[in-house]
Amino acid sequence: MRKNAVVFGLLLVFAGYAMADLVTVNDSALLQFTTPGGSSGSTLDAVTDIPGNPGVQFDFTFNNQAGWTDVTAKKSFAGEFAIGDTWEAKFLNTDDYTLTVYLFMQYNSGWTYKQGTGVNIGSGQEAVVSLYIDPLLVTDSVKAIGFKFGTNTWTGRPDGSSASIQVVPEPATLVLLG
Repeated sequence: MRKNAVVFGLLLVFAGYAMADLVTVNDSALLQFTTPGGSSGSTLDAVTDIPGNPGVQFDFTFNNQAGWTDVTAKKSFAGEFAIGDTWEAKFLNTDDYTLTVYLFMQYNSGWTYKQGTGVNIGSGQEAVVSLYIDPLLVTDSVKAIGFKFGTNTWTGRPDGSSASIQVVPEPATLVLLG
């Protein structure tokens, strides 16, 4: 009898994972992303719609002469992401230098932070970046999601240089948040 209960419990857990969604964020929600700041005085300068195309462009300025610098942009999404979902975004680097992109989330009380693995995107290149909302970490709900755009200024990027990256919707999206 006890053996059957354990098997049934495992089936419920796996069924919960199977129902998780692949989630992306639509243009109207992306336009609401703001910056809580950047390192070394780097700034998010503008978030604009791409005229005639789906997607949003993020423009920022990197202010660091020696090493790593980054800019973050985030939006509150209290209760809109489910535990077990995977958040995914496609980026097009319109900058002259390689940019590193991270997805992050704030969850539970809002003070707990999880950042995904950084993905280097070369100039003119596209990449899909994802972050799994792990039920072992997130016990309450996702409070906010965001992007971190970074660069290493040792690569020859001039101090105070501007940069741009586009977030483009993926056609295979199952759920759109906005």
